[in-house]
Amino acid sequence: MKKKIYLFSMKNSFNLSKEIAHYYGNIIYSKKFYESVRGYSIFLIGSILHHIDDVNELLFMCNEALRVGVKNIILIIPFFKLNLKKDFVFIKHLFSNLIAFPLIKKIITMDLNLMRYIFNIKYIDYSIILKKYLKKKKLDNISIAYNENIGVYLAKIYAKYLKTDIVFCFKKKNKLMNNIKYENIKNKNLFIIDNLVFTANTILMVTNMFKHQGAKSIRAIVTHPVLSENAYKNIEKSFLEELIVSNTIEIDNKKLLNKISILTCAKRFAEFMHFIKKK
Repeated sequence: MKKKIYLFSMKNSFNLSKEIAHYYGNIIYSKKFYESVRGYSIFLIGSILHHIDDVNELLFMCNEALRVGVKNIILIIPFFKLNLKKDFVFIKHLFSNLIAFPLIKKIITMDLNLMRYIFNIKYIDYSIILKKYLKKKKLDNISIAYNENIGVYLAKIYAKYLKTDIVFCFKKKNKLMNNIKYENIKNKNLFIIDNLVFTANTILMVTNMFKHQGAKSIRAIVTHPVLSENAYKNIEKSFLEELIVSNTIEIDNKKLLNKISILTCAKRFAEFMHFIKKK
């Protein structure tokens, strides 16, 4: 007999949670408990988009799990909106409390690579999801541009998938680099790599610079589509051919552009959860 898997979702991650749940077969959606979860391990899924509201919801659900006698919690935070310089004390305090919380067995996130060096957090790499998609593009003469904040390691992974050895940094120490050689850009199919996009100002400035230097096409691969209101308008009228993002953050269908391609991370999370459950 298969063990039951109990998966609970915060409001802002409900659609992603439903996708993940479908990989487990028979599913019952409910806003109420119809049976006891005492003694069971549960998965709690939720991104932190708005610090106070989302953190309060997360802590409330953890406390409720403690109250009803859950054995332990595997906490999945696909995205955590953060500014390590501005919010460092708050983030450190929150995660220290979560890690010390009696029931929390593991914390899992995706492409928040700065976080994993500070806290003991399991980290899922979005690049694995993109591998097949990028191969289908069948592009040649490719180059990779990356933001220093995400690290050369991730850029090299994409370079390997795309079979290119040319990797260069377009932003270093929060300053846009303008000394990239013209011959490295002309007639190239360029991929800009970053882990999140908010205003899209940097990506579009780089796109504009590359286009005027003779790039054939420019695409951006960004894990977390935070996307402000102005970002949609600016992307639509830019030289950017495609913005490839995950669904760690839900995009309103009314705002969705033809230029935005969403690759679901549900299967990757489901596989990781299944691996943890088997251990």
